[in-house]
Order: sequence, then C-alpha cells, then structure tokens
Amino acid sequence: MAELLAIQPCLWFDGSAREAMMYYVDLFPNSRINSIVEYPDAALDEHFVGMSAKVLNGSFTLDGVDFAGRSSPRTSPI
Repeated sequence: MAELLAIQPCLWFDGSAREAMMYYVDLFPNSRINSIVEYPDAALDEHFVGMSAKVLNGSFTLDGVDFAGRSSPRTSPI
C-alpha cells in the first residue's frame, strides 16, 4: 500500500486531462482512474464554453501514488 503524502500532486492539462490520465494509467503498473467530474454545460456560464465533456476534476493513481488532474480552459491562443 502506498504511503499517504501530506501534499497531493495536481496536474493541469490544456483541455486534455482525460487523455493524459488514460495515457499515464496505461503506462504505469498498479494504476487506475478513480474519478472524473466533467465541466458543467456551457449554457450555465460563458466561462464553460468549449469545455463540455472536459475534466473539471479527476483523481487517479499511478503505481500506488494518488494524483489530482484537471483540464484548464485556454485563456489565450497558443
């Protein structure tokens, strides 16, 4: 069993948290996605436009170590 950490790492992804979490879970043994909460519908708030079905918050475990992940909306063009 993994040792509990005082701080849980949180990884922010530019709109691709679900894909990144799936990639890392496939890469490391003893790994899994624990939960995914998606952004609300864009009709609720203009800040959610383009984020439908993206990960607002996610929890995943990589080789026994827990992480949080989220998709960040783009604030400026790249």
